[in-house]
Amino acid sequence: MGLKTYKVNELGIEAIKEFLLKNHKRPTEATTESALADWAAEAESYADANDMALIILTEEDSVSGEAMGLHLEEPYIDTQNLDEAFI
Repeated sequence: MGLKTYKVNELGIEAIKEFLLKNHKRPTEATTESALADWAAEAESYADANDMALIILTEEDSVSGEAMGLHLEEPYIDTQNLDEAFI
């Protein structure tokens, strides 16, 4: 089994934005272009380590006061097997 790379695509960025607009205490701050890029990078980094893309909204930042997560799968994230990348 080869290694995979993970990339949050435009649909994924929109899904993250919608999630944060609904659940973040400071949605305007959390959904700037720069912040969304950071959230996507966090999901990609998590996927590299855990083989699944996830962002976690802490209880301090959540409107519900509870930690929440957003799991991203296809079609929100693109994967590539590194073995295939070198064929």
